[in-house]
Amino acid sequence: MSRTMSRHLRLLPTLALCACAPLTAPLPPSALDLPTHYPRTLAEDAPANAAPTASAIGWQDYFPQAPLQALIAEALRHNPDLRDIRLRLQQVQAQWRIQRSTGLPTVNLEAQARRSRGPLEPPESGPAASTREYRVGLGASSWELDFWGRIASLNEAALQEWMASRAAEQALVISLIGQVAAAWTSLRELDERLHLLETLQAATAESLALMQARHDAGRADAAALAQQRSELAQMRAEQAELQQMRASQRSTLEMLAGLTQLPAALEPAPTTILLPFALAPGLPSTLLAARPDIIAAEHRLQASAAQVAAARAAFFPRISLTAFGGVASTALQDLFKGPSRAWNFVPEISLPLLDGGLRQSRYDIAALDQQRALLDYERTVQNAFREVAQRLEEAHWLKEQLRLRREVVQQQAQRQAQMHMRLRYGRASRLDVLESERDHLRAQQRQHMLEHALLRNQIALYVALGGGTQALSASSPSQQE
Repeated sequence: MSRTMSRHLRLLPTLALCACAPLTAPLPPSALDLPTHYPRTLAEDAPANAAPTASAIGWQDYFPQAPLQALIAEALRHNPDLRDIRLRLQQVQAQWRIQRSTGLPTVNLEAQARRSRGPLEPPESGPAASTREYRVGLGASSWELDFWGRIASLNEAALQEWMASRAAEQALVISLIGQVAAAWTSLRELDERLHLLETLQAATAESLALMQARHDAGRADAAALAQQRSELAQMRAEQAELQQMRASQRSTLEMLAGLTQLPAALEPAPTTILLPFALAPGLPSTLLAARPDIIAAEHRLQASAAQVAAARAAFFPRISLTAFGGVASTALQDLFKGPSRAWNFVPEISLPLLDGGLRQSRYDIAALDQQRALLDYERTVQNAFREVAQRLEEAHWLKEQLRLRREVVQQQAQRQAQMHMRLRYGRASRLDVLESERDHLRAQQRQHMLEHALLRNQIALYVALGGGTQALSASSPSQQE
């Protein structure tokens, strides 16, 4: 190998060391100012500090009902939106690999046969002659030395976009789990309301029959009889409305789970639905590490900063290398004989002087994208805090309403028992007993509605607090190389 080639090769490590870290621009200052605690009025509703955080509770533990777990598993396998975002995640990962490969030299096996004809130099040496040349070897074409970190910054931007896509996938998974659980509990609520309404209809029909008998005997007026008929007609209309709502809720579950028909085994059983964990909301700052949508926004912010660094590095010269090493000969039979070794080494430096403001415009666009990414990050964090605070406040008032409603149900149950006692001693009529029974059933309906509203609130709070994030991160296979 010649001395010139040796000197050039000795320069490569130095040049590689000069390709320093990306010139990542510092992030602009953020106006984000989160409170240190959630509203103090909700402190009495928060569970003890020993309660587990939502991010540490896997969805299989938080939703222990077997049919619901099976339905969520179906949704995670077949939901079209989730399948779509996973395909896009694979695309973003492939784009990151493509971008990462641009910083590595491309080595090709080259074989070339060239024939040319032209006049001899000087012209008086004779007529034009033909020449041949054959080459075989390894070549590296246009390997850019990343002195200013342009390629490294683009690699970092692509990596951050991939990590943002992974976090967005987790956010969709958690949201989908919450939607399935909320729809499933709503279906159970509609079943309970239909069951209570059927019981209430039976009591009202019996009351109407007694009222009709009293009217026929001349002991009840027509207005009271018409009122009983009106109530029964309203109940039948309400029953049809609830059945329509149930069919719509079932269709929603089928859509979320990606099923054409919801199997009967996956429908909620007529048992009380309970959540085994009382969630500890923690501090607002914990949302920054627990909610995948915030993590995704943070990665997008880092990606925008890397894009700004790459746009800034475009103002500096680009240095690239092209090299070839192998054998060459004017005769094919002599290609691998004698002194046929050949090489070339072509460093190139390029610095556009006039580009009509193209590089400056690209830098301005990257800087504006960074500002927008910062605003999106701030908005995502603020929305997350507001969502958790709203869920906590909603839980506070739902618990208060439920406490009062349970007192009403208890009082109605006592009144119904007293009416049965009075009927036994002839101090009340069967009509009075049926009326107390109907009042008790209506109070139970409102109590069940509040119980399920609180249940959906706790599901929404689980999602808002980034429920199951740690378990999802641990179970997700690492795709990073």
